[in-house]
Amino acid sequence: MNIVKDLLTINPYSRPGTKLGKVTKIAVHYVGNPGTSAQANRNYFESLKAGSRDSKGQFVYASSHYIIGLGGEVVQCIPESEVSYATNQANPYSISIECCHPSIDGKFTVETEQTLAELCAALCLRYRLDPIGDIVRHYDVTGKCCPKYYVDHPDAFEAFRQRVKAIMGTDIQSDTSGTVQIRRGAYYTAKFTGVNAGKLTVTAGTGGVVTVVPINRGADKLAAIVPIGKPGDTTGIYTTLPGGKPMKRFVAQVI
Repeated sequence: MNIVKDLLTINPYSRPGTKLGKVTKIAVHYVGNPGTSAQANRNYFESLKAGSRDSKGQFVYASSHYIIGLGGEVVQCIPESEVSYATNQANPYSISIECCHPSIDGKFTVETEQTLAELCAALCLRYRLDPIGDIVRHYDVTGKCCPKYYVDHPDAFEAFRQRVKAIMGTDIQSDTSGTVQIRRGAYYTAKFTGVNAGKLTVTAGTGGVVTVVPINRGADKLAAIVPIGKPGDTTGIYTTLPGGKPMKRFVAQVI
């Protein structure tokens, strides 16, 4: 995912420069202008610095941290450390993402939605958020029909949040990905890191080769791999998140 930084000029109407508090939500929006690009919407936010007024003569305040285009491109308008003018009362604690859409129904392109899922997953991991409860629609904060397609199709929004959760679940790092040779009478301590590492279950794919002994230590997941088979025996070592499928991390070989 390539993010182009094109930050707005600090001004009272679209980038106030106010420090953002603790991030507890990610707010999803749609631009409301079918067929427009991420850059065009970014430039609109920039134009507000002159002090634009609406039909009622009131100043317009609007912006977003990120805008995702029709092809999945991303423009960052405001640093994550600053407030954007996107989600009303949630502005002080949320990161906002505006999404472009080709038609009036507000449905995102496949490319836009994929990038949105990847960006939301990255933000959830960075700020240790739960995508099921902490990714919200503008609608959930103010009742505004935004993003329109997700408001009209709440099942699609729930599926999206589950998609983000699935992406996050794969973001586990293992200290090795090859073959680890372990001598009888010794053991190997495997380490798995990531925001969800503490929820992992570590297992061997083949019985009778090794014993896996979980070790509780901080946020990381550690497991002692103890050989019990005969020299030359091998087995895959797998990790599984709650509700997920086993993922092979490395091979243990008895020597």
